[in-house]
Amino acid sequence: METEKLEDLIGNQQLNQHRFGTHVTNSILKLLKRSDDRLTRQLADILEGLTEKEKALLLKNNFTANRLKRLRETIAEMESDITKIVSSVMADEGRSYAAFELRRGAALALASGVADLGVKITVSQAYAAAMSRPMNGRHIRDHIRDRSTAHRKLISSAINEGYILGESTEKIMRRIRGTVELKGKDGLLVKRNGSIERLVVRSALNHISNTATIEAFKQIGVEEYFLSPVFDGRTSDICRGLNASGITYYKVGQGILPPLHAGGCRTIALARTKSSGKTSRKPFVRDTRPVSKIPKDERKNKIGITNAPSFDAWLGRQPIATQKEWLGPTRYKLFKGGVKLDKFADPVKGKAFNLAEIESRNKADFARIMGDA
Repeated sequence: METEKLEDLIGNQQLNQHRFGTHVTNSILKLLKRSDDRLTRQLADILEGLTEKEKALLLKNNFTANRLKRLRETIAEMESDITKIVSSVMADEGRSYAAFELRRGAALALASGVADLGVKITVSQAYAAAMSRPMNGRHIRDHIRDRSTAHRKLISSAINEGYILGESTEKIMRRIRGTVELKGKDGLLVKRNGSIERLVVRSALNHISNTATIEAFKQIGVEEYFLSPVFDGRTSDICRGLNASGITYYKVGQGILPPLHAGGCRTIALARTKSSGKTSRKPFVRDTRPVSKIPKDERKNKIGITNAPSFDAWLGRQPIATQKEWLGPTRYKLFKGGVKLDKFADPVKGKAFNLAEIESRNKADFARIMGDA
């Protein structure tokens, strides 16, 4: 195995995906701002002109008055603009990303020791595969519609609640736009932007990346793959447990693929080779902050390379304070008592177990370690 090359490919993939996600998000938000500026002005004008009778009709969900029809149409346009803008940007940028990840997937396999049989699949095929494969149980287009629909409902609720409380148009619009003092961060528009970045953009790019990787694996003859989480403090409970009790291999085209959960899963698929499961090197960050947020004078001993075969094994080598901080008191005691991290979550269902569920699934170990605590 070309260890250093593999290290670079894994590390660069994580960095590139983050940077590309930021680029895609910024492209989306730039277009959404134009739509927001136009439609919020239109919305404020309509609300300012409503009579008390029309407000009463609105609270009864009665849109028969002309101004209320315009109000409903404006809110509906907000919803449709989100769907159109996010879908359009994701389609354009998603194809570009699929092309990059198709090449990277092949390079990843070759660096792992797979023979070079050549990649014949096209970018369009790789992108189509990602769009046709569900992500967390639903297609990317459905996740985009979810964000659009959720925003429409929140806008409608903000208006209704404002009128119930007797608020002015200005105060209702502050609910939507946010306050100047907080630079809009307390408004529905900024909160929507965050959910689009977290639940759509970054999840979708991870989905496209891993789907393109699998398509490359198919073409170069890789038969099995395994999942590899990021070794840092931002990795979820779901991904931390991967391979804790030994590497789980999946048939190419048949197994689960990241994202394993909503909100920016960073786990990747790697090809199974003769070297899989043996000592290999992987980057780690012993911190809950992205590397870019860690001051350079604090990075010593926090960033490095490990030969641990799993997150479970790597975390076991970290300071006790780190283990307690990341796991919490009860999970830490269970972990130190020999319970593997894969007992804390189900990656197939994308579910992290609460303490009651962990206890019910591991009664003997729980009783042995926790006693009457």
